[in-house]
This record gives sequence, C-alpha cells and structure tokens, in this order.
Amino acid sequence: MDAAEKLLSEGLDLCVRARKMDEIDRRNNWLAASTDPDEWQQSGMFDDFVERWNDGHPDKQCATRSGTIALWVAEQYNADLADWERRARDHLTKKWADSSP
Repeated sequence: MDAAEKLLSEGLDLCVRARKMDEIDRRNNWLAASTDPDEWQQSGMFDDFVERWNDGHPDKQCATRSGTIALWVAEQYNADLADWERRARDHLTKKWADSSP
C-alpha cells in the first residue's frame, strides 16, 4: 500500500469514527430532551424509537445502545484527525512539488 492509499484508508476510518460519535451524541441528546429518560428506556419504547429512526434516516443513524462519549475518546479522535490532516497535507505538498516542472 503506497502512502496515498494509506492516508485515504486512515481518512475513511476517521469518518466512520466521527459518524459513530454522532450516533452516540444523537442518542444522548434525545434522552436528555425526554421528560423521563429512564422510563423511556426501561419501557423499551426508546429502543423502538431508535429502530424506527434508523430505518427512516440511514444517513443520520442513532446509536442502538447507550453510550457516553468519554472525554478521552473525543480528545483521541481530535488528535488522530490533526495528525492525519498534517500527514495528508505533507504528502500532497510533496507530491505536488515533485510534479512541478
């Protein structure tokens, strides 16, 4: 795998991680907006809501089980994204400089 393919693969992995974090955020935000989040979950109605939501919104999924984004997960994602962006820019800059007449 050459450097460009590796960078593309890592970038796609970062996109998947970001979507998973969005799913967890979406779930937590809906529960926080509920008047009785514990009852909504215990009754099973929230899981039904999540299933219906995900069926109708494939581009805006909601996490199917509870989870909280720990601070270190968000920090690690941001660190990985910044590192990937720096390496991608370096690669593209070098590639462009090498191809200039």
